[in-house]
Amino acid sequence: MDTHIISINEKCSEAIGQGFTEILISDDELPTPESWDNICTELKRAGVSHTAISDDGIKINLTQLNAERN
Repeated sequence: MDTHIISINEKCSEAIGQGFTEILISDDELPTPESWDNICTELKRAGVSHTAISDDGIKINLTQLNAERN
């Protein structure tokens, strides 16, 4: 799980640097959908609090994340 969290956090930082306001971590980048709630919980513990599960994966609101980091 830690490897996924680190990878997602890196993707968020990269997307923020490129000016994106939202990122989708697609289902093919994630383990089974049953674990997505746990991943969102771990992301919140890592400071990524604005997540939403969708049919396609996990969406992360980068606008809120960027504001919290600044």
